[in-house]
Amino acid sequence: MNKYLYFIFGFVVCLIFAGFGSFADERKYNDNISYLENVISNQKAVIDSLSVPIIKKEDNWNTFIKALIYIESKNNDNAVNEYTDAVGCLQITKIYVDQLQKWGYNYTYDDRYNRQKSIEMFNITNIILNPDKDLHFALVIHNGRASYNYHLAVFNKYNQLMKQNE
Repeated sequence: MNKYLYFIFGFVVCLIFAGFGSFADERKYNDNISYLENVISNQKAVIDSLSVPIIKKEDNWNTFIKALIYIESKNNDNAVNEYTDAVGCLQITKIYVDQLQKWGYNYTYDDRYNRQKSIEMFNITNIILNPDKDLHFALVIHNGRASYNYHLAVFNKYNQLMKQNE
């Protein structure tokens, strides 16, 4: 499902940047439609190339969390991002904690510095919003503004850790 969200987002961005509604004649319109179809097709190929299977084994999910912790904080439980106010090994924001409190969980802002509690918060959020444990969707939930390079970094680290576990 998250692939489709990326696809739709990419399509809307293409429409905006291509000036979809501003073409004076039919030929330009058709040329731009072809251009947009090409861009969308290329973007879909990029998204498909990022595909990682849904994880069913708990060991693989834990490896994914280790990769995410490494990318987010280099394994530093006291890491602080001064721009986003995200802290801890998973760089959890206050909004993240606020949402968990709305769901009835009693986490505090200080719990973000505790590795075990940070992982619990991450897992609870994914149990609620991502029960199939789709890795890309987990990253989107965790960091909705994450770039393509962020996703690549997490999955490269994940693959590296998986190879070490073999």
